[in-house]
Amino acid sequence: MADKRELKGSSLMLFADEYVSLDIETTGLSPETCEIIEIGAVRVSEGKVTEEFQKFIRPDKPVPDFITSLTGITNEMVADADGAEAVLAEFEEFLGDSLIVGQNVNFDIGFLYDNMLKYLGIPMTNDFADCLRISRNLFPELPNHKLATLVKHFGLSQSEAHRALSDSYDAFRCYEHMRCYAEKEMLLVPDKKGMRLKKRPKVTAQKK
Repeated sequence: MADKRELKGSSLMLFADEYVSLDIETTGLSPETCEIIEIGAVRVSEGKVTEEFQKFIRPDKPVPDFITSLTGITNEMVADADGAEAVLAEFEEFLGDSLIVGQNVNFDIGFLYDNMLKYLGIPMTNDFADCLRISRNLFPELPNHKLATLVKHFGLSQSEAHRALSDSYDAFRCYEHMRCYAEKEMLLVPDKKGMRLKKRPKVTAQKK
């Protein structure tokens, strides 16, 4: 099924020196019926975090109990937050035209694209590098490619799970560890936007 978001950026198998690692928390899985309740992001330059962004968004409807159980975000925590339009405008300025990095970030981009179009009248056109897609390429042997699995694989201590800013930090750390692995295995080639991950040759089964 084709993506209806015509101006959405491209998914790149890329390691860049300058990017923004982001994550959002929402009231559900559908951008059409659910709302963003938290945005977290870190700006990265040459492997170091230089700036943070973290904001709650006051939703129009109550936060579902199962989302509170998952994220720890309660209705009281978002009650005095700014609405979507104000927070998205602030985040859009923070993000600029940066490459986006995140875990399963296609999900986050879908929500952000639709909400920026709805509240700000502009689509989010940033290209993005998805840690999920990169890890599937580099580590096909892993049981899955969830953020917690990658954190454990790299021997890292996981931050506060299912909170936007901490997940942004974890995605950033996993992205940098995957960069180091790809460099060591000589799997990178120069690209005008950074270092691109080579396409691995397909392994064909040998006939007996």
